Amino acid sequence: MQAKIDFDTNINEVVYLNNISRQDSKNDKIYFKVIILLLSAKLEKYVKDSTKEYINTILKFHLTKDKLPQKFVKEIIKNELKFIEDKSIEKYLNNDNCKKRAQIFSLIWDARYKLHDLGQDDFVISISNNGTNAFKETYKKIGFDNMIEQLSDYTEESDVSDLETTTKHSICETINKIIKIRHEIIHEDATPSITRSNINLFVNILKSFVEQIDAILTQELNSLSENT
Repeated sequence: MQAKIDFDTNINEVVYLNNISRQDSKNDKIYFKVIILLLSAKLEKYVKDSTKEYINTILKFHLTKDKLPQKFVKEIIKNELKFIEDKSIEKYLNNDNCKKRAQIFSLIWDARYKLHDLGQDDFVISISNNGTNAFKETYKKIGFDNMIEQLSDYTEESDVSDLETTTKHSICETINKIIKIRHEIIHEDATPSITRSNINLFVNILKSFVEQIDAILTQELNSLSENT
C-alpha cells in the first residue's frame, strides 16, 4: 500500500538525524528529542494514511452490502449514529449534507446497496497520549477488532563475542514507550534517556509494525477485490 511506501521513505529522516548526532555528540540529546517527536508524528501519519487508503480502496470497488466486511458495516452504522448523537437529531434532519450522509443507513436493510462515499476523517483517532489504544480503536472502526493484539514481537538479533543472541521486543510496549517519551518532551521539556542504539531499535520496531499492519490490510483488500 502507498501508506507503507511513504512511511518507509519518510522514516529515513530519523535515520539521517540519528547518524548526524554522532558528529555533534555534545548536543546529541537535542537530536534525540527531535527524533522522538518525528517518530511519533510519522507513526500517527501512517495509521491515518493506512486507514484512509483502506477506505478509499474499498470505495473504488463499489461493493454492495452483502460483499462488504460485515464488521466494517457495523462500524459504519455505529459511526453515523455517534455523529447524529454529537450533532443532535434536530440539526441532522435539517442539514442537506446530513441528508446525503443518511443514505448510509441503507446498509441496514438493502443487501444490494453500493457503498460510494464515506466521511473518512470520522474513522481516524488522534494518538494524543493514548498510545496503541488509539490505534486499536482506529483499526477497529474499519472492521479489525484485534489487529494490534495480533502483532508479533520484533526479534532483535545480535552478535557479541561470536555469540549470537536474539531478543524479543513487544511492539505495543515499545510504541507506548515512544509516545510516553513524546508526551514528556512536549509537556515537560524532558530530555530522554535514550541512545543511538535505542533509536535504531525504535526505527526497526516501527518498521515491523507498519509491515505487519500493511500485510493484514493488503490481504483483506485482495480478498475483497475478488468480489468486484
